Amino acid sequence: MKDFPRDILRAARSAGVVVGHNVRVHRFASSRGVGLVADAAIPAGTRVLEVPERVWSLVSADAARGAIERSNPTLFRRVEAISARMVADAASFEGALHLALQIVGEGSDFREADRDATSFIATWRDVAIPSTLPSLPYFYDAVQLAQLRGSERSARSNTARRQFVAQIHAALFPPAADRSAAMAKALGEIGASAAPSLPQFERALAVVSSRVTTSSDGPGVTLLPVLDWLNHAAAEAVNCRHDYDASTRSFVVDATNDVAAGEELTISYGPHANSKLLRVYGFATPANAHDVALLRVRWQMWEAHRAQSAGQRGFSVADLKDAPPPPEDFELSVADPLPAPLLGAMRLWMCDAEEWAALRDGSGDGDPTKAPLSTRNERAAIGALGADVVAALERYETFGTEAEEALLRDSDGAGDGGGASGDTARHCALVRLGEKQILHAALQRLTVMRDALDEA
Repeated sequence: MKDFPRDILRAARSAGVVVGHNVRVHRFASSRGVGLVADAAIPAGTRVLEVPERVWSLVSADAARGAIERSNPTLFRRVEAISARMVADAASFEGALHLALQIVGEGSDFREADRDATSFIATWRDVAIPSTLPSLPYFYDAVQLAQLRGSERSARSNTARRQFVAQIHAALFPPAADRSAAMAKALGEIGASAAPSLPQFERALAVVSSRVTTSSDGPGVTLLPVLDWLNHAAAEAVNCRHDYDASTRSFVVDATNDVAAGEELTISYGPHANSKLLRVYGFATPANAHDVALLRVRWQMWEAHRAQSAGQRGFSVADLKDAPPPPEDFELSVADPLPAPLLGAMRLWMCDAEEWAALRDGSGDGDPTKAPLSTRNERAAIGALGADVVAALERYETFGTEAEEALLRDSDGAGDGGGASGDTARHCALVRLGEKQILHAALQRLTVMRDALDEA
């Protein structure tokens, strides 16, 4: 990210952005980057920022869509077709795609916009769009990526995004060998030889996905100059609220708490797990109450028990139409590290014919977690789940949480950004720590259940 001009807020105000005079732009020493800070105390209830339509509309999906349709109608039609075919929320994705294409140079004209607004947008773009790769796992090198070892959700999301973005790029800018004569002619007429490379497109889409705002009550998908400098904080540390005012078609930010002089103004980006915060925004937060861990249950490994049950009792859950094979992946959370559907699925997998009949007859109240399993099968279900949790923990470099806790202690005060190598290690440690704590909590609950059986 380039240096901020000293008069950036003056230019914003000239363009019509309402910025409290007690607010200044601050560049943090760490890779936390840029934020908004209170120069003097701001009482709760104060409006600290208002971004009017005359400003945000210049960098909205509608503006980008119109500019691309005028300058490159072939690409415009292709964006529409791809969005409708490849994603469920086509409108939002199409808007983000148009904005990303505008960043890489497609359709950058402004029409019927005043000089102050366009001048500010040009300055904002120059300083707000990173000149280096965003600090997201998507752009990590092998050494950085290794720091997320064991994080199943991060690994899958990263792989899936790479494949998805590559498919989108290939569909938007097909290689010459894949073009028909008519397509080649059309592309030639619009100068497709200057199509952005895949890395350029990846970077632009990452920038948009980390900054875009979607509002269903009017503006749709848009970037928000100045408001995008507000950083995220955990719920207990948030001191501002952002909203859309339909009556004025403005995005507004109000202080929800008293903000002391020198304190940063913060909002919430949403109740996201650290794995998502890191993937989309490039940072993670300590003690994230929204953290999740992904557990892959190895049903095939427990076939021996079911086969033995079938051989002895002529029974197999898999053969019953009303007991379909359970999903492989379960999401464990801070609030519920051992969700009932997970335990219930394993109990069904381990129950015998008598237990299954009792469940179907209502003895378990129709809830597999209440099935009257024998001690033997209950212990088998607990043991199988425990083995799967242990297997998940063994994917990390260390089994316990001591390594992550030590790293975080040693890096206290190093900042909350995601760009510097030290911060990358810190945020990866926060992701790992949150997931491992959830898995250990699941293991502890299973141990308590097993001990209770032993004492019965």
